[in-house]
Amino acid sequence: DELTLGVQEPHFRFRSLSETEIEITGYSNPMAEELVIPSEIDGKKVTAIAQSAFADRPTKTVRIPSSVKKIDVRAFENCTQLQSVVFDGESELATISYSAFCGCESLSSFDIPSSVTGISSYAFYGCKSLADSVGLPAGREYFGVGAFAECGGVTEFELSKTNAEYKTVGGVLYNKSENRLICYPSGRTAAEFDVPLSVGEIAEFAFAGNKNLQKINLNRASFIRDGAFMNCINLSEIIGENTAYVDAFSLVGTMWLSMRESDETISLGGALYRYNGSAARLDLSAYKSVSPFAFVGNQTLREVTFGNNAMTIGNYA
Repeated sequence: DELTLGVQEPHFRFRSLSETEIEITGYSNPMAEELVIPSEIDGKKVTAIAQSAFADRPTKTVRIPSSVKKIDVRAFENCTQLQSVVFDGESELATISYSAFCGCESLSSFDIPSSVTGISSYAFYGCKSLADSVGLPAGREYFGVGAFAECGGVTEFELSKTNAEYKTVGGVLYNKSENRLICYPSGRTAAEFDVPLSVGEIAEFAFAGNKNLQKINLNRASFIRDGAFMNCINLSEIIGENTAYVDAFSLVGTMWLSMRESDETISLGGALYRYNGSAARLDLSAYKSVSPFAFVGNQTLREVTFGNNAMTIGNYA
């Protein structure tokens, strides 16, 4: 059935989700600096903030009622002047969706309600003013990639030991079994970091935007996912003898990569990351993988030898 659209004075737009619930879809005053979202409109409970409802607005403060259970995709994306989000009473918020607050570079005050069970990918990407410790809900069941990437003020994550899916060690976020490093705080000031021996995978955008990291020992981590070290501008030394696969944009913006841009072959461990040479024939039998776009633009290669080892070939390699 077609959803019912409406507007409540002074400026909120909404649509019905059911006979008892509605979602806020926008605000007709484009210059409003303060938003106080109502808990009820026309006798119906406000339970969601719709996709892109307030994106790109000059809003500075938002008050969200306890009735809201979901903040949808890009709801407040690129609200660059947004400084504070306050939740009323015993919040029922369960989901902060994809890029919900992405690009809110002035956001400094945001206490994640304990009711939240899911924080989707890039939810707070680029929220540069979030500071110090970020407390994550004990009941959280899902944490998307890059949720707090490029948040240069965040120095540690805190999470209850009772959480069944995730854990923090020294302020760094891992999955519960600690074989996947999910998020290293962008504002952490340490110049060096040793990845725990239990970790086999560095998640997407895990270290993205950390400006202080200069050296990292990957130890047994064999899979480096997209954007993992993106824009770690001072990262010049990567020890990765056991690395088996590196995604295409994992190392973009690092000093490590810029120091090797003119090399014929750029590799990390057993992963061939990029080939800049002009050979007609190439023996790749020593490698375990070829990264996506590794040979993009090459016009000379005619023959490749892979050897007997199983090899992963990235898309568009």
